Amino acid sequence: MGTSEDLIHEKSLSHTIDAVNAVAFERRKLPQVERMRVARWIVSRQGLPGAYADTFAGRAGRWAPATS
Repeated sequence: MGTSEDLIHEKSLSHTIDAVNAVAFERRKLPQVERMRVARWIVSRQGLPGAYADTFAGRAGRWAPATS
């Protein structure tokens, strides 16, 4: 681990956040380019289908609305 390819989990926001937290916990430093790439991916999740109240979607369709 240590590159944005390892940090970004395309199908899971929570796994991506966990990977970023692991880097911080281990006090590793990522180059600014890597930090920006991960940050842009996270921000790109905002407002996608499956997002609650225009927050960040874990993955499309993960939180489908309940049907009556």
